[in-house]
Amino acid sequence: MWDSMDMEPEDSGFWLEPDFLLADLISGLVNKTGMPLGITLFMHGTVVTGTLVSEKEYLSTLSETFIRQARRGMESPSEADIKAVEELFDFRSLKEDVDLEEFTGKDEAELEAMDLPLIRHLHLKDPMIIVPQPSITFGASPMPVMRIRLAAVDSWMVGKMTLDDLESDLPFDLDLPNDGGLRH
Repeated sequence: MWDSMDMEPEDSGFWLEPDFLLADLISGLVNKTGMPLGITLFMHGTVVTGTLVSEKEYLSTLSETFIRQARRGMESPSEADIKAVEELFDFRSLKEDVDLEEFTGKDEAELEAMDLPLIRHLHLKDPMIIVPQPSITFGASPMPVMRIRLAAVDSWMVGKMTLDDLESDLPFDLDLPNDGGLRH
């Protein structure tokens, strides 16, 4: 097949790379400034919507959740026990989106030559998975922030879908139980 065309299949894997615009948006706007941003992601046929939050917020929420759960499991902990648990489950220093010039002491040209990877994850607060039946939400979860590999995102758009958006797009009236409330 490729003989008849003046093209050969590309095997560099470029198409597997995450979208650099999305990575820059996350790193430059969300991670650096802490500004949350509504977004809708399309991943291998699945639609997920929610609010992008910074890596710092994700790691803080993760730490607090694990520390809270560990404390609940302890009976009459000593101050040393509490401190040990807090140190064990403190994930705040595990950031992948760091100022590499400051971190490594190298200038921008040296860092470009090193070909370091971009950020690899995004963090979606209060994610909602859109499916034909009532959507799946995680708002009541003790850890309502989802960590998603950037390379798993096929496409995206700025803006968070809401259940109201979904209902208004239907060409018929929904006969919902509980006076219109959705069950999950």
